[in-house]
Amino acid sequence: MITTGPARVRVMATDLLARVFDTPSIGVPGWASESLLTSIRSVVLLSAAGWQAIMIAVTALTGSAPGWPLMAGMSVLALAALAALRGPLPDALIPVGMASTGIWCYLVAPGVEAPLTLAACWQINFATFFAGLLVRDRRIILVVIGYAAAAMVVVLAVRPDWSRQFAVSILVTQTAIIIALRLGLPALLRIGTTADEAARAAEEATRRAVLTRESSARIAEEARVLHDTAINTLGAIANAGAGITDLARVRQQCARDVVSLTALRAEQPMVETTSLLDLFGQPGLPTRRGGLTDEDLEQIGARLSSATVSALVGCVREAVTNATKHSGADYVSITTAVDDGEFVLTVADDGVGFDPVAAHGRQRGLANSIAARASDAGIATRIHSGTGLGTRITLLAPLDAAPRDEPLSLSADVAGFLGASRLRAAEMYGLGVTLIGVLLTAIGGANAYGALFLMLAVMAGAWLAFRARRLRAHRGGLAVALVAAALTVFVLSAAATDFGSSGVVHWQALAPTGALIMTFALLPSLRIIVASLSAVAAVVIALALTVAAADLTAAGNIAVAGCVTLGFAALWARFQILVERIGARSLRSRQETFTANLATEVAAAAQAHYLRWMAAGLDDAITLLQELADGSRHPADEETRALCADEERYLRQLVQISPELIHLGREMMPTLQFARDRGIDYSLRLGSTDTADEATARLLSAMVLHNLATTPSGSSVLASVFPAQDGLQLTLVGSGLSVPPSPSPWPTDTTVSTGLIEMVTRESDRVLADARTGGW
Repeated sequence: MITTGPARVRVMATDLLARVFDTPSIGVPGWASESLLTSIRSVVLLSAAGWQAIMIAVTALTGSAPGWPLMAGMSVLALAALAALRGPLPDALIPVGMASTGIWCYLVAPGVEAPLTLAACWQINFATFFAGLLVRDRRIILVVIGYAAAAMVVVLAVRPDWSRQFAVSILVTQTAIIIALRLGLPALLRIGTTADEAARAAEEATRRAVLTRESSARIAEEARVLHDTAINTLGAIANAGAGITDLARVRQQCARDVVSLTALRAEQPMVETTSLLDLFGQPGLPTRRGGLTDEDLEQIGARLSSATVSALVGCVREAVTNATKHSGADYVSITTAVDDGEFVLTVADDGVGFDPVAAHGRQRGLANSIAARASDAGIATRIHSGTGLGTRITLLAPLDAAPRDEPLSLSADVAGFLGASRLRAAEMYGLGVTLIGVLLTAIGGANAYGALFLMLAVMAGAWLAFRARRLRAHRGGLAVALVAAALTVFVLSAAATDFGSSGVVHWQALAPTGALIMTFALLPSLRIIVASLSAVAAVVIALALTVAAADLTAAGNIAVAGCVTLGFAALWARFQILVERIGARSLRSRQETFTANLATEVAAAAQAHYLRWMAAGLDDAITLLQELADGSRHPADEETRALCADEERYLRQLVQISPELIHLGREMMPTLQFARDRGIDYSLRLGSTDTADEATARLLSAMVLHNLATTPSGSSVLASVFPAQDGLQLTLVGSGLSVPPSPSPWPTDTTVSTGLIEMVTRESDRVLADARTGGW
């Protein structure tokens, strides 16, 4: 329904009042909002103290006897403003004190055209402006209207010779200022809130990326360790490979594998300290060493990250294992060197080699255990082989390179935030000061020569030019035009008061600041700011000197108005600089906190990985390897070899689960052990897409475990999880499959037919998954 006429006016008025009396909110404060608020408060309090110095000087020049107590009060107020920067002094006391001293000035001023009267007007104006910036509580509106009404009553009662229009304008002006601030401040704060939300989104995205990357990398390395140790050992025993001819070495290797598998299942992950000297102590074929000395290797190791050294040792271990199993060579050569800023490590044998095209299985093993491990650590890999030509694996690790496993830094567009806040705030201020000028002109006051009409036209033109995107593309030319507009506006505002001699209390001294602040937003350099303020100061001095010969009081008024213009513009420039400094400092602090918290989360995630391997069913492998290590089983026995072959196949199923499946992998691993314990021929196929959370992964595993529990021993079950539509589809194939009963329904996309179950989980099923999986 569209409202028209009086009803629409009432709706608009109600909405305006709601916005004025609503408390400006910043939501959850972040670095950008905190930078804005801290900068605003610092600049306001410093400016309040600085303006008191000008007030004291004007009061002293007035020369009246009551001025001394007044100057003492202003001095106390200045000290209070400075103290509020560091202490718990309530911010509201500063503007209230300024308004009180402003009213006091009205009582002691020699006349309505005196510089002290003009200064008092701006003391109260600044009090309102500072109150609106310092205090976001809605009650500040009543406080402002209260002291403005008090000032009006004092003028009407004590200075009856002053015009009633002047007294009323005090109330009107303060009301207009506080309303303009209440309407404009939320828009400025929203810029900070938007930047904070973007920063939090970037934090969350970075956190997820780092946790996923670190978890995937750790799981991948743990899977490689499992492959390089237990799987290779069990495979060699099952196949009666060349590596098991030395019984003592086999037992020693089995004992090491028991330690490795036990460490995978430990709540506190084992920290393996490695050095480059460990390259030459790997089990398998004898090694012949060449190249660098121990001392050289120790020096080089100090230039490599611990992750790089561990990766190099792991790659050599797998290369020696492969040579032992497949090459038929008598030994392996390990050569080290430094070439062009890289540590070069070569592992070679003169065995049978392999055809890179035909030997897909062996190539895949080398890619997973050597090339992938090396790539994760930033190490380049070259593998050369051919039938009858042996195999040579070369690893190249950059020296003094930045570790690739450092947590990602949170990136925030500080420059974008600062630019947006400058332009938006300047645009709002330019419009606000123009509208207030229109209001003050409308309610009457000094307008000699009709100068205010031309002044408002120049102000509106400057604001429209600033908003024009095409003109902003030529920032230098636009800045020059805005400074010229500011100078013109000041001269016209002075002309409206007959250059400080008539109606000075109505002098719109803030009018020139609109164009100046828009200039600072366009070109926020100290050189431009100083040049612009210097140009205004030169015009102020020139006007004051020109008028001084005929009327010193008028010259004083011009000086006071110039101080208002220059002081407020300098205040804004200081605000811009502080936002940049405090924002950069706040962001650095937030990044440091984020990095520290992220490191803690990564460590906690790494510690929790043992749950994955606890559920993987490594007990049988550990028991078998321990029996081989302590000699209660002999690697040559047929039964032992059969057990090793079975255990090797099972472990290979585990390491084939993608490390990227953080949630799904951990929840589906137990289904392999459960099926093996029940004697079910179970095949599990998982893609590379993980579930969004652990609850959804538990929902999928719950369906699989129920059907494995109801499937007879000796039967076959196939389970697969792959992307489908906008979620993941679980497909179960077997005999006697069913959906378990439950108080709550399963996902709507669950279909059951003879020997087949298909279930699709989506993001919308998360609540369902959370509720359901508590019982499984």
